[in-house]
Amino acid sequence: MTRWANLAIAEADADGGGNVVGYLGRCLEGLDRMKRIVAELLSHARARGGGGPRRRVDEIVEEAIGSLREEATAHGVVISAVYRGHEAPVAHATRVYQVCCNLIRNAIDAMATGGGM
Repeated sequence: MTRWANLAIAEADADGGGNVVGYLGRCLEGLDRMKRIVAELLSHARARGGGGPRRRVDEIVEEAIGSLREEATAHGVVISAVYRGHEAPVAHATRVYQVCCNLIRNAIDAMATGGGM
């Protein structure tokens, strides 16, 4: 699947595809994220332990915000985050990312008329 997306990026880039390259790049990021989620789930099913490489919470939150910023903007919602010393690394970064995405999506859905600061 990623091979086809990479071919599409190369083709679009050669033709000056503009936004297509960005959209396909995000597609690849999503596929990679799904691959990591499945790998973590399989690993978790085999044995409880580890949790993968540790990442900072603020980095994970920013990644989630970046993934949903366009959706939020389309619904008139502004996302902002303030970090106050919450830079501690955590395990299970993919799970934390999923939680953050779910919270953001729920907030977007809850603000049917838009929202922001």
